[in-house]
Amino acid sequence: MQSYVKASEKWLVPGVSQRLLEDPRAAGDQAAADDLQDRFQREIASRDADIVALREQLEQVSDRTEENARIASLGHENEHLKKQLEFCRTDYEGKIERLNNRVRELSGKIGETKAPEPAKGLFRR
Repeated sequence: MQSYVKASEKWLVPGVSQRLLEDPRAAGDQAAADDLQDRFQREIASRDADIVALREQLEQVSDRTEENARIASLGHENEHLKKQLEFCRTDYEGKIERLNNRVRELSGKIGETKAPEPAKGLFRR
């Protein structure tokens, strides 16, 4: 934001010459008025170019910010999937262990049971 300085009833803008603030058309100097108009147009064009450049920089920064936010979001999703994978892995390992124990238990019972004695004779049980 520009600040203005009061100098003997005229408001001066820092960085702008006093000659630019005086209206040469009041004194009847048309060449000076045209020169002033040209300088004014160049200054406005220069400021417009600066504004366009700053807007482009702002867009680039906001694009990078959006990319960084997306990368952070993907990182959080990746962490969530890692935790989910680890949970599933431990769950399935526990189930496999329980099934192996059950298979051993059933295998042990089969070995412990006596096989039926073969029948003797033709119709005997």
